[in-house]
Amino acid sequence: MEKEENSYPINLNFVLKAINRKLLEIDCPPLNNIERIIIQGIWNYKTYNLVAEEAGYSPGYLSNVVAPQLLRRISDVVGQKVTKKNCRAKLETYFTSKATSKKTIANKNATTLCTNIRQVMSPRFPSGAISLDSPFYIQRSDIEKQVYAEIENSGALVRIKAPQEMGKTSLLLRVMDYAKHFLDYHVVNLDLQQVDQDIFSNINRFLRWFCVNISRQLNIESRLDDYWDEDIGCKINCSLYFQDYLLDSIDSPILLALDEVNQIFEHLRKIQINHIACGMLVWNFVKRLAVKIGKTIAQVKH
Repeated sequence: MEKEENSYPINLNFVLKAINRKLLEIDCPPLNNIERIIIQGIWNYKTYNLVAEEAGYSPGYLSNVVAPQLLRRISDVVGQKVTKKNCRAKLETYFTSKATSKKTIANKNATTLCTNIRQVMSPRFPSGAISLDSPFYIQRSDIEKQVYAEIENSGALVRIKAPQEMGKTSLLLRVMDYAKHFLDYHVVNLDLQQVDQDIFSNINRFLRWFCVNISRQLNIESRLDDYWDEDIGCKINCSLYFQDYLLDSIDSPILLALDEVNQIFEHLRKIQINHIACGMLVWNFVKRLAVKIGKTIAQVKH
């Protein structure tokens, strides 16, 4: 059997974030700016002198003071002696093994399931979303890596578009799992199939539904009436509710996964109103909201 490729990317941004998380776990301060610059230089195989010249630091200070302290801190993170020469290799090996170990339980479950399947009659091919531990899921490594990398960017907007039964929801489940367990994001999943038709026909009601459901999934008390002022309009109200309340109540980014976005247009078409104009009004507001508060929100449109 061909060896399964690890679909979680180990790149510089991933490593920097992972180092900071590990430093906080062992009660050490996170990387400062000059330490991040040094790691970036090591990652790109640059000399300390070149890193110092490009960053505007004294070569002696960078190589004799900051770098040795940084390498000791990285050694504490990976549990092995780290030098400039082996730093990148040690970090790649360490965090790759960490990512692999987090998948062990799911892999064991999948192996057990495969064994049980072989012992009974030929199984039916699953319909609908395929669970995380299902052996039927077909990895699309290039697509998955591209999505994983994109959602690490603040204010990212990813659209997953394909015909029915092509695995959109199954991919979305894996994106949410990656965001939650590897990026430490809050994950909110809104299925727009669950929205009542009359809510779609009124942008004010839709945005209130939007805010309330996100609050509930974040386990934050809904205080919508405290931030909803009819005199300034529902779109500004929604933005203020996020900026002044929801985002102040959490300490990590949000991945907002919107499933079945096409329902906005389908519901409006059924009640024979200008579904294109109203649907675009709702969706364009959601996109602008992501950009406006992009330091804290990433989205996946399905």
